[in-house]
Amino acid sequence: MIPKQWCWLLLCMCSFLTACVPESERPLSDPTTAQQDARLHGLWSVRLENGDIQYVHIGVEPERPLDASRETPEAGLMRFWLIGHNALNKQVGNPFGMRFFVTPVDDRMYANLVLAKDEHKTAKPTVYWFLRYDVSGNELSVWGMDFEATAKVVEDKRLAGRVVRDGKELKEVTITDTTENVLRFLRSGGDEIVFPDSRKTVYRRVG
Repeated sequence: MIPKQWCWLLLCMCSFLTACVPESERPLSDPTTAQQDARLHGLWSVRLENGDIQYVHIGVEPERPLDASRETPEAGLMRFWLIGHNALNKQVGNPFGMRFFVTPVDDRMYANLVLAKDEHKTAKPTVYWFLRYDVSGNELSVWGMDFEATAKVVEDKRLAGRVVRDGKELKEVTITDTTENVLRFLRSGGDEIVFPDSRKTVYRRVG
C-alpha cells in the first residue's frame, strides 16, 4: 500500500487514481541490457496546485540489484526518491523511492518502475509500472498511464490483460501481454491513448 502522504505526488508522477496504477507482468525491455539515462541524474522539483513542493532525486541504484544472485546492481538500474514539502504546515514528508530502468522506443523514452514484493511487502510477484518521459534542457516531462483508458484497451482486447471492477469503480488493471505486443501497441498509436497529456507533469531541474 502506498503511503497516503504520497497519493497526490504519485497522481502526478505515476497517474495514480486512489493509489492505483496500471501494472504489467513484463517490462518493456530486458533490464540486463538497459543503459543509464544520465540526463535524468540530479534533483528535480514541481510545485503542485495546492502549493506543496515535491522534489525528485534520481541517480544510479547503489546497492540493490534486481537479480538477487548478482553482487552488484545491473548497469542500467536507477532509483528515484521523492520528498515532499507541505505548504500549509511546512512539514517534510518521509521519502518514497523505487528502482527503475529505461527503455527507448523509437524517438520516445519510457521508464519501467519495479514494484518488487521484497521491497514493498506485497504478496504479488514483481510487476512493472510504466511512465513515458522526455528531457528537454532543464525540464523533465513525465506522462503517467491513464487508468481508465488502459482498462478500456484491455477490455477491447487490444492488449491481453485483466480488469477488475467493483460496480462502476475500477479496482485493478494488469497487462499480461508479451513485451513485443505492448511495444507494437505503443508504436501504432497506443502511446497517445494510455499516456495522454492530461497525465503530464513538468519538473524543473534544481541547481
